[in-house]
Amino acid sequence: MNIAIIDDAASEGEYIKELILSCGRERDISVGASVFSSAGEFFNDSDRGFDAVFTDILMPGVSGMEMAKKIRETDGELPIVFISSDRDFALEGYEVQAFDYLVKPAESERIGKIMDRLLKLKEENIITIKQNRYDIKIPVNKVMYAEARNHNVDIFTTEGKYSTYMAFKNLLDLFSPFSGFINCRRGVIVNLDMVKGISRNYFILKDGTKIFISRNKITEAKKLYADFIFAKTRGR
Repeated sequence: MNIAIIDDAASEGEYIKELILSCGRERDISVGASVFSSAGEFFNDSDRGFDAVFTDILMPGVSGMEMAKKIRETDGELPIVFISSDRDFALEGYEVQAFDYLVKPAESERIGKIMDRLLKLKEENIITIKQNRYDIKIPVNKVMYAEARNHNVDIFTTEGKYSTYMAFKNLLDLFSPFSGFINCRRGVIVNLDMVKGISRNYFILKDGTKIFISRNKITEAKKLYADFIFAKTRGR
């Protein structure tokens, strides 16, 4: 799990980072945390694929609330935890679907409860496949697209390619519980969350990969993508 912490007070950000890392060690899980001093600094590095954001609300320049609203313009699901010494921001946080609130000074027990909820959320968004007889767990939000040929399936993620053996129908069933995955042509499903745009008859992914859309699915694919973007910007 990779977590971003945004706090203009460096010492407080580092303190929360240590509590988060300590929580990971206690639970024997891999946790990484990076501290940023401003929203601008975070956005310059946001392509690292953070699993959650802890942000101070009151910061000079772009506030934590303004930063959260900007995140929600493109990502309706990233968990955002607000940090503040004031308990009166809870109602405002509903507008950006805040995941939780952390009142300063941060306490290890409170961090632990938030981390347990984040870990549970992440576990609910993982698929498991067999690769070379081993179980491989893949976070759904890392999947870009998957392609099946003669029961050989390649799943392309932001962290590399995984291969397994299954029928395409079973692949569709594997991803059916998760929103944003569509079948754009025979043997291929794509994660709309990884799509940067559509050009004529193919999706352009964020890494530049082009995924062809079959003629009989192009109208449906364009509608599904438009609906997905609309729902995401509304935080649904």
